[in-house]
This record gives sequence, C-alpha cells and structure tokens, in this order.
Amino acid sequence: MCQIAGITRDAYYNWLHRKPSNYKVEQSELLEAILELEEKHKWTLGYLAMTTQLAFENKLSFKAGLKRVTNCMRNHGCQHRFKIVRNHRFKNVLFHRFKCCFVCCSV
Repeated sequence: MCQIAGITRDAYYNWLHRKPSNYKVEQSELLEAILELEEKHKWTLGYLAMTTQLAFENKLSFKAGLKRVTNCMRNHGCQHRFKIVRNHRFKNVLFHRFKCCFVCCSV
C-alpha cells in the first residue's frame, strides 16, 4: 500500500501515530466550553454574548476572539434558538393620531 501511495512505511506510521496539534486541542476545549455554556443559558447566547461569557467566566486556558468563537459555533451548528424580544423604551401615548387644529390658508 505504501508503494502505491509513494511514501515510506516509516512516514506512514509516523502519520498514523501522530499527536493532535495544539490548535485542534484548543478547538476541542473551545467547543466543550461553548456547549457547556449553551446548556447553562438554554441556547439563548449568540456569537458576541458567547465570546463575552467565555472571557468573563475564564472557561478557557487561552484567549478566543469573536471570529474564532463564531467559526467554531457555525461549524458545529450551535446557534441561539430564541430571539430575545426587547420592549420599546417609551410608551406610545399618542398612537400617531394627529388632527390639524389650524386652518391652512394660502396667501
């Protein structure tokens, strides 16, 4: 098989028994932390909130920026399931019902 692929047996076995890279280890740690926080917050955190929460709770042994958290969540299908509806700040008292009180005259 190694002859067909054009590689040595030594290279094949080195490839077969290699250790995962630091990036892969960090990505798996990041995914575990994301899933843990998603369960804790009932799938309501988006990308920005997740990044903020990860930094606030010190869940990781490294710094993960917004882009890395976003890509990890997208690749593994982690999205918030509920849209948070925010109330308006001011109550609409007038209901946009304006009547003209003055007679408009053209001069």
